[in-house]
Amino acid sequence: MKFIHLHIPKTAGTSLRESLAAAHPELVIKGIVDAVPDSVGPDVDVVSGHFSYDDAMRFGDQVVTVLRHPVDRFVSIYYFWRELYEKDIERTRKTTVAHALSLLDFAQAFDEPELCSELYNRMAWQLHSSYRLMHRFEHRRDRNLTEAMLFEETMANLRRFAVVGFQDRYGDFVSALNDRFTLDIENRKINVTQRRSSVEDLSHAEMTAILPWVEVDMEIYTTALREFG
Repeated sequence: MKFIHLHIPKTAGTSLRESLAAAHPELVIKGIVDAVPDSVGPDVDVVSGHFSYDDAMRFGDQVVTVLRHPVDRFVSIYYFWRELYEKDIERTRKTTVAHALSLLDFAQAFDEPELCSELYNRMAWQLHSSYRLMHRFEHRRDRNLTEAMLFEETMANLRRFAVVGFQDRYGDFVSALNDRFTLDIENRKINVTQRRSSVEDLSHAEMTAILPWVEVDMEIYTTALREFG
């Protein structure tokens, strides 16, 4: 296997898979959605999906990922879910909530369990072990895991990755992948949300409401930028 792509939602994962398939049709690329299998066949060259660190380690140690500014990712997911609802592609609890609420009200909906799983320090937990709420609870209960420990252990995991890239420097990530794994991927963007606000457009109230969702994510992102950017 060449590598495992740990795809944090809304970090150009679709672009990577499509570009890889176009450039290298000889590669067997397996996209994974729940449930994550214990293993994949020996013919698989690349595994990609929204699985977590613990899942990725079952497939091998050549893990790659792309990080995105956590506030920007939060806003992008909100508008992406609204788009899914409005186009009648997905009518689930999370897309319905995003459709029904303004960004400010959405960011204040801390009592929505699915939003907690998908958005509350999601990047940190996905890179640490698992973003599932029950798994988080078990870590806190069994290990007395603090946010400081979550940060330190997640950074330790990232330092073992083969390539760590950044959404706003996606071309550099593609170049690093090409160099590391002898590939010829082009820099292409696919599955971009059509209508959304930028971080610079957020009101003070919106920013204040979003930041508690991504406190550890922000610490990881800024540290990773210093180390890998």
